[in-house]
Amino acid sequence: MSISCKITSGEYAKAVFSHFFSDNWIFFLFPLLVCGCLSVHDIRILIVSLMVLFVVVPFIMILLYFNYMLTNSMVWSISEKTISLTTDGTLVLEFENPKLRTVTVNKGDVKKIHTHKRKILLQIESSKYRFLVIPESCFKSEAEKQTLLSSIL
Repeated sequence: MSISCKITSGEYAKAVFSHFFSDNWIFFLFPLLVCGCLSVHDIRILIVSLMVLFVVVPFIMILLYFNYMLTNSMVWSISEKTISLTTDGTLVLEFENPKLRTVTVNKGDVKKIHTHKRKILLQIESSKYRFLVIPESCFKSEAEKQTLLSSIL
């Protein structure tokens, strides 16, 4: 089986940000709710909550960008490539860009598989939010997708 695919860097960013914020939403919502409730007593607390919203959250997004998006997984995901599946369950990524070497992903290297908005996210690095993204639109059929997923698991 061989498929050709790539995604945009914006799609990769949406996948990383949505997974991070879905795992950690309480740490962002709770301070804002507390400040919102306390702003009944003093309007300056509302200003503090807006500062948290407009200063701290973009700073966290910048840290996410540098820690999780400037990685090999992102380069592999956004580059035009052909993914081949060998008989022993190894994925072979062959890139059209001559500067990128062929990458093999063994069956044991895949730590977790996520799905996000018609994309398959393979966690192959040790960090939780670094993914190799394969769009579901590159599969010719649902059976081809299931074959890939079952061989990786």
